[in-house]
Amino acid sequence: MAFFQALPQVPAMPPSQTDQNAWNVAFHNGWIVDKNQPLTQLSFPDKVVMSPPCDKGKSYTFSRRMLAFPLTKNGPPGSVPDGKADWWVNYFNVNTLGYAKRAWVQGHLLNHNVHGPGVAENLVPMTDALNRIMEKWAESVIKAEVDKGKILFYEVTVHWLAGSPSSASHDWIGGAQRHANDMCKNLDGHKTGECLAPTSVSWSAFEIAWDGKQWVKGLPLVFRGLQGIENFSYANSFNQ
Repeated sequence: MAFFQALPQVPAMPPSQTDQNAWNVAFHNGWIVDKNQPLTQLSFPDKVVMSPPCDKGKSYTFSRRMLAFPLTKNGPPGSVPDGKADWWVNYFNVNTLGYAKRAWVQGHLLNHNVHGPGVAENLVPMTDALNRIMEKWAESVIKAEVDKGKILFYEVTVHWLAGSPSSASHDWIGGAQRHANDMCKNLDGHKTGECLAPTSVSWSAFEIAWDGKQWVKGLPLVFRGLQGIENFSYANSFNQ
């Protein structure tokens, strides 16, 4: 006699967050850890195209913002960087371009331990130092809360601030373009393409719950920081 495992039903969540077909696919792929939680939904709402003045005719697309909403135990496995991002191959690959070991890394916006894919859309060039800070002060907290069964709203924003630090929030596309130009002009001894690297990354998260009609915002997560200070933004390589 053959035995068939019944498909779990979608939790009581909004259709925009998960549907039965997506749930069935996730179940068959082994992505469901807690049948009472929705599937993780990942999006990249903002993109910016940057052209390095030090390499005329080239342009590269970066995600400016990552949004995991909701972020839960359920979802596809994340992955380490695949090394295929054109900016990585051309400018930052430490194995072929003469950088010191781990001088640059392909930094995840959503960590691979919480479903973050290792593809260009979810990666930006980071120094090893910034990547380690982000893992210690932000990502370790996110992973711990997800493991506890919390449902989260988690947002990571990338900042290119050299060109217009005071107006970056109002004109982040123009600011990113000015950033590349200013970095090429003012950073002594830089290598081709380094002007594309962001100056900082910021993050925020809070618990959420579905009340049957809408998502309800809960407590904000308290991230680690220097001497326990809450601070969500840390400088990248150019001023470390």
